[in-house]
This record gives sequence, C-alpha cells and structure tokens, in this order.
Amino acid sequence: MRTSLRRAAGADRPEGHLVAHRRPAAISIDSLSNTTLLGITRADQLGRQLQAYLEQLDPPARISTWVQTYQIAKDIVCSGEGLALVDPFTAVSAGAELQTRVVEPIMKINLYAVYRADGPLNSVQRAFVQSVRTIAAELISSLRNRERRLHAVQ
Repeated sequence: MRTSLRRAAGADRPEGHLVAHRRPAAISIDSLSNTTLLGITRADQLGRQLQAYLEQLDPPARISTWVQTYQIAKDIVCSGEGLALVDPFTAVSAGAELQTRVVEPIMKINLYAVYRADGPLNSVQRAFVQSVRTIAAELISSLRNRERRLHAVQ
C-alpha cells in the first residue's frame, strides 16, 4: 500500500466553520505524471520501486527534494511543502493537518525481523515480533477505517 500526503485545504475558512465531505478518493500513480514530489532515497526498497515507476511516467514525476525517511517526508509536507508518497504506517501518524489518500495500484509492503542465525528467538524476542505484527495490523486497519470515515475540514 502506498499513501500520499498533502496539506489539508480549508485553512482560510472562518473559525468554527466545518465542511463535511466524503473521504478523498484513491488516486492513480499515473496521475502523478509531471508532478513535483518529495523523493524517498533509493536505499529503501519501496523508495526504489516508487522511483522506478515514477520515472516510467510520461512525462516523469519531478523530484524536488530527496529525503532519507518517510517521517522526514511527512514532516516536510506538514510544514506546507509539497506532496510525498509514504508507507501506510507513516500515513497513520499524520495529523488532521494532512490529507492522506491511497495511491493505486496498491503495492505490498514487507516488514522483516532480522536476528542472528546461530540460535532461535527466545521468548522475549518472539513476543516482540508478535507485538510488531499486532501493531502493524492495527495501524493498517486504522488507516483503512480513517479512509472510510467522513472528513471534516476546518
């Protein structure tokens, strides 16, 4: 799953004025042709996959700034600069000031546990891996539920 972040509109509305609207629709990655984006380093697997796809667009997306992490990309978007494609875990952490939209086609994201090969995981390590699985599933579910809810823009 890829998720885009964009600063939420409506900052110019009078205080207390709420506009309810349906969740923003998913966007096609093809619609990002000739769009200026924040780029994630190619050292990241998802970053490599995204950049390869974005370069195939005609015209290709333009990368204005390269960053090392999705969190940095999110923080830059929070400050009002640009559009970023991030993983769903970063998107879930976005506050109300950011609009999140699922980007299609959906791309699988893998999480890996890295540990020494010369011994099995002990009970604490196994519990930690299970906790990560549970939290990741909850975050993905939270993102999907948030996408389903009506949004209010202040």
